[in-house]
Amino acid sequence: MEDMPALSRKMTMLRYMDVRLYAMVLCLILGLTAALSCFLLERAAAQNYEEELASPVLFDASEPERYSYVRLQYLTDSFVEHVKSRNRYYFGFDFMFRPYIISMKGELPENLKELMEYTYSDGLEEPPALVDVCGFGEPIQSELMGYARESYSLMWEETQIPMTMEEMSDIVGNYYLDAVPRTFLEQYPLGLLFYVVPAVLLAGAAVCGILYGRRLKAQNRRLAGRLGELAQADRELAAAGEYVKGMKVYLTEHFVISASYQFEAVPYARLKQAEYSSGMVIGITEDGFAHILAAGRKCRPLGAMLAGEINRRMGRCACSPEPASEDMEKIIE
Repeated sequence: MEDMPALSRKMTMLRYMDVRLYAMVLCLILGLTAALSCFLLERAAAQNYEEELASPVLFDASEPERYSYVRLQYLTDSFVEHVKSRNRYYFGFDFMFRPYIISMKGELPENLKELMEYTYSDGLEEPPALVDVCGFGEPIQSELMGYARESYSLMWEETQIPMTMEEMSDIVGNYYLDAVPRTFLEQYPLGLLFYVVPAVLLAGAAVCGILYGRRLKAQNRRLAGRLGELAQADRELAAAGEYVKGMKVYLTEHFVISASYQFEAVPYARLKQAEYSSGMVIGITEDGFAHILAAGRKCRPLGAMLAGEINRRMGRCACSPEPASEDMEKIIE
């Protein structure tokens, strides 16, 4: 197996530098930076959320601000249950007998059960301790307001308190207290971006890395058994300039070297024909293999001219003797 010859920096850049490599490095840097930044931001946001839960404010049914509480002295039985979420809705009353709509899920804690029992008792017993119920304010939808109106009307004589939807809204406000416990992400779904953004960037880096690895494997297959040619091409590349600035195509004395589409170092002597087609310059070697020698924006206006120049050099090379084999051996060494 041939050893890979030491290549010049210029040839190494042409062979290994690729947009996939740039994209992989960029996505990796951005992904790791985003992961660290998002981790710190998520921790800070989660801590702020925990502090918010630890210091609720008094619930305002007209326009709640954040995590809030109501101090209940009375609690009715649930008047409706949501089919999907299984949340149950109750009327709670504070010591001023001001009503609130409260949403809870599952079995009630014992202190709320005691409040409910006292609410439906004859009132002769000692009242239980007031209970603080905490949660987040949610807007009361019209359907829920309708159920609340029907239930609330049954508590009173309609002749004393006529119940319209507008009057019900004036009584209970525009928001109910959702006392179902929530995680940070349930309360702030945009917090998922703390995880999604780094994951997408790192996944992009992985994809670009896989594509770049496949490119190198394909390149190694094309260069298998041709390391001597590569060493000679590297020697000639030192004195060659780009055919057109930015095209990444070099025409040396005996080789066309290109990194325009993929890395190629093909001697003119092995080429049968070069032609411009579909925005690319394609070289056909004697083994029938097609090599993309140039492609991209720079190639479109100058591709036909480049193909003609390669064909001209192929003809000139056919008339001149190839490098001596002993010179090639020295280069390989």
